[in-house]
Amino acid sequence: MDELFKQGRQLGPIKRYDPDSPAFTMVPAGPPPPRPRAPSAQSERGKVEGKAEMLLTMLRQKFRGMSHVAEQQVRAASAAQLDAWAAAVLTATSLDELLAVAPRR
Repeated sequence: MDELFKQGRQLGPIKRYDPDSPAFTMVPAGPPPPRPRAPSAQSERGKVEGKAEMLLTMLRQKFRGMSHVAEQQVRAASAAQLDAWAAAVLTATSLDELLAVAPRR
């Protein structure tokens, strides 16, 4: 407590509040920081397309190719369906078995 008192005395007397003084500025000068943006539908669709491309790469590697119909099914799938397939791709023994996996709810 004595140490705090000594520090206070070293600072000098309390000055009156002067709003124009830079010592009393409470917030940084300049424009406010930008607000975070909500993800747009376009960016969300881009993420889904990226997941589909990654899954297609894994499926082509594991099953040595795939039909055009299966590829279109993967490209048209929802994010939840792609996640379910991605989780099952390691244990699936055939492409038909994998594509039968339903998304978790």
